[in-house]
Amino acid sequence: MANAPTVPQSGCLVRVTTLQLGSGEPMFTEFVVAESDPAKAEHIIKAVMAPNEAVNAVGPVSADQIKAFGLKSGDYIHSRPGP
Repeated sequence: MANAPTVPQSGCLVRVTTLQLGSGEPMFTEFVVAESDPAKAEHIIKAVMAPNEAVNAVGPVSADQIKAFGLKSGDYIHSRPGP
């Protein structure tokens, strides 16, 4: 049986929402996840976040972008806005 490819065809952008203590606007952090299934991508990020943080897949990421980030299947990277 052949090995599964290590680079997924596409991935997901996953947003983590952290509520501020007391009051204030929630804080959003986004990750590019090398997993095309949104539920699996959410699970990968939920495994490393605090239980009180909301994790939601918000959109697809192209295979070219996954390759450009050098991600292998199941990997993720913090997606920071540019300067």
